[in-house]
Formats: sequence, C-alpha cells, structure tokens
Amino acid sequence: MERFAGGVSLVVLKAFPLQFESEGQPSDNRRARVLPQGRFAGLNEEAATLRLRQYYSDIGFKLIPKTSLMALSLDLRLP
Repeated sequence: MERFAGGVSLVVLKAFPLQFESEGQPSDNRRARVLPQGRFAGLNEEAATLRLRQYYSDIGFKLIPKTSLMALSLDLRLP
C-alpha cells in the first residue's frame, strides 16, 4: 500500500475471496481458477470472506458499518 499510495491518506477495499469471483457467470466466460491453499483451502464463500476480513483487520483495516467495505487511514500510521 505504501508503495502505491502516492499521497493517498485512506485505503478502502472490499474483502472478497477471488476464488469465488467467477461463480454465476457462463462457463465459457470463466477464467481459469486457482484453488486456494493454506488458510483458505476447503472454505466456502462465507467462511473465506470472514477469514479474509479477519486478515485485513489484523493489519489495521476497520469494517465500515452497514457496508461490506473496509478502510485504513494511512495518516494515522507512525513511521
């Protein structure tokens, strides 16, 4: 984040496990999927999303109430 921030003081993301990104799309449009390994192996979409949110929370992101977005203020970080 610090490498690409370029003066940005707020980072906002939607924590979503990419292995579920192409579900619901026609099979001929699907990109090749990489099966998750490690902490995310064998998890369904809800469990993987919760684990991903926990990961981002551990590095300082906060869930924005009533949304699926998470935010981190880069201004509050000390050098």
